[in-house]
Amino acid sequence: MTAMKVVTPRLIIREPQDGDAEALLEARNSEFVNRYNAYPKVSLEEFKEEIRELPSFVMTNREDGSPIGCLYLKEDPIRYQTGSKEIAGWFKEEYAHKGLASELLSPLIKKLFEEGFARRFATHVLPGNAASIRLMEKMGFKQEGYLKEALLDENGEPSDVILYSMGKDDCPF
Repeated sequence: MTAMKVVTPRLIIREPQDGDAEALLEARNSEFVNRYNAYPKVSLEEFKEEIRELPSFVMTNREDGSPIGCLYLKEDPIRYQTGSKEIAGWFKEEYAHKGLASELLSPLIKKLFEEGFARRFATHVLPGNAASIRLMEKMGFKQEGYLKEALLDENGEPSDVILYSMGKDDCPF
């Protein structure tokens, strides 16, 4: 995939730059982000490696360019080597629930399908994350399954996940 940049009315999605990890570390380790992502807390060096090693992108406020969240696109571990990519992301709490995720998903997924980056996008959502469940359904993702005790939550307890996906032929935009 070529260098990525997607611009929406309120966001710019771009590749990570120096200083992004420092600007986003507090949010990455916050209870708000980890409640529905089940990420372990990380050090600054670990977070720098995470956004350097994973196919990661930074979401920035279009007005002032400040980093406000991360987006991850990696190989789908369930559909291994099929051209399916797992998509996941998070915003700083003050930017959540403002329609930014739906604003970015349509042009992003359309661009990635057009560039041949993926044949299918998949994601998993924790059952208690009503906002993400609504987002997946609004964007046209289809529920494919429900896995019992599929990952450990932020407290190390087993958590269920709901699986969603969208193929290029299913894409409504």
